[in-house]
Amino acid sequence: MMRYIGGMGMVLTAKISGCINKPQPQWRGAERDNMNSVALIGRLTADATVRVTKTNKGKDELAIANFTLAVNRAGSEEADFIRCTAFGKTAEFAEQYLGKGIRIGVTGRIQTGSYEKEDGGTVYTTDVIVERIDFADAPKDDNNKRSSRSRRK
Repeated sequence: MMRYIGGMGMVLTAKISGCINKPQPQWRGAERDNMNSVALIGRLTADATVRVTKTNKGKDELAIANFTLAVNRAGSEEADFIRCTAFGKTAEFAEQYLGKGIRIGVTGRIQTGSYEKEDGGTVYTTDVIVERIDFADAPKDDNNKRSSRSRRK
């Protein structure tokens, strides 16, 4: 028998006769620790909103950007609207370059939460914590920069 360890930790086992068995996932090291990951491509529904908060007992500042991506469903005209949050340098990038209608790709992780409404009902949330932002389309001109429109709250 021969074993081949390919990408994503998949192991293919083959007999000498060339018969290949079904791939069996065997997660190793960092791959096992990064099971919560997501990659999306979509268009921003509005400009990214950025606020700055104090950290480390008021000594440091941390930028936090929030935006929503409209992601098309495969084979359908419908879209899902995914709430995204970015921190630090990624949030500063979002503030400077991301505006309504821009098509981007994001990678990150899923985070769920909940809160209670005033009427006592519970609302469950699902957000993407963004670790990386990439432009999905080539820029048309230098007017895509939001630096003149940027605002912090």
